[in-house]
Amino acid sequence: MEAPDTACALAASEGVPRSLTQPEPAIIVCRYGIYVCQPKKLADVAEAFGLSRERVRPLQRRAEDSLRAGMRANLGPAAGE
Repeated sequence: MEAPDTACALAASEGVPRSLTQPEPAIIVCRYGIYVCQPKKLADVAEAFGLSRERVRPLQRRAEDSLRAGMRANLGPAAGE
């Protein structure tokens, strides 16, 4: 697994929205396998960041919610339908 700092730098340089706060971009990158070969399990991401799985879950959820809100804002009213 990539080091969290490397994933953060990659996420920031490759277009992950800047509305996400650290470590949210790297968690999304690692969990979904964006820019890397395979998505990572929650336990693997938690271990890489030195966090518990229980702490990673809300960070991931907050990042996903933020991404959804940004997409809806960009797509307009029809996006919520």
